[in-house]
Amino acid sequence: MPWLDPARHESDDDQMLRAELQGLLGMPEAPLLAGEPTPELNALADSLRQEAERRRRVVPLRRPSRLLLAAGLPFALAAVGLGAWGFAQKHRADTLARDLEAQRQNHEAQLVAVRQELSRVQEDAQIQPALQTARKTIRPADPKGKELVIPADKAALPGLQGAVTVKDRR
Repeated sequence: MPWLDPARHESDDDQMLRAELQGLLGMPEAPLLAGEPTPELNALADSLRQEAERRRRVVPLRRPSRLLLAAGLPFALAAVGLGAWGFAQKHRADTLARDLEAQRQNHEAQLVAVRQELSRVQEDAQIQPALQTARKTIRPADPKGKELVIPADKAALPGLQGAVTVKDRR
């Protein structure tokens, strides 16, 4: 340290200031290291140095784990947020895909039903003229007149004599 260096040269103002401060603090005016260090001081310095080395090896250095945790926390929260958002989007996309597949199957079933109905209608359209020609050739006999005669079985109904006539009231 430079203030302990005996070869250091101070200005007169610095020396007067130092002497005044030492007087205010109640310290002796003699320099701290007036001469060569004694063997006791050397032994004490060595033991202090060894103790400092031992503690440096034994006590782990404090790592700024809390600072690293605090610095990494926003990134971790962002990653969790993006993961949750991605999961929600995937769930939404899966739901939409299922709905679209169900709609496609429904449309295919409707298409099959419409095709079957169309083929049935086409078959009916082919059969219909044949039925119309058959109906024209086999016409039921029109009753003569406007009265409808219902024959009655005389043996089944003993109280009735003859046929019952019903008049058309149009």
